[in-house]
Amino acid sequence: YRDKIVSLEEGHAVAQQELREAAARQQSQQDEEAHARQARELHAVGAQARTHQTGREKCAQQARDLHCAQETMTALHADHAVALRVLEERLGARRKEEARLMQDSYLLALAELRAQCAREAQALTSAGAQ
Repeated sequence: YRDKIVSLEEGHAVAQQELREAAARQQSQQDEEAHARQARELHAVGAQARTHQTGREKCAQQARDLHCAQETMTALHADHAVALRVLEERLGARRKEEARLMQDSYLLALAELRAQCAREAQALTSAGAQ
């Protein structure tokens, strides 16, 4: 019986050692899986951070573009205002010139009418004298 008991005790010790090794292997595998899962999660968080950084950079670029567009619009508005004033001045000068030309035409027509009247009066005077 003694040999059988010793053999059972040895078998029990071997089984316990195998159980400890299997538990250690299982724990190691679980640790590796947890590490891999954490690595994937960290990778995903890193990808999200890069996406957010890219989004922030795009937003900042759009803000700069918008600011440039606003400056351009302000400059164009100022240029338009200057061009409008120049056009108004030119139009005013042209209207003054047109008014002067109309007055000159009127005065010329008036002078021609006076000359015609003087000729007709001369003709009538000459006809009355005869």
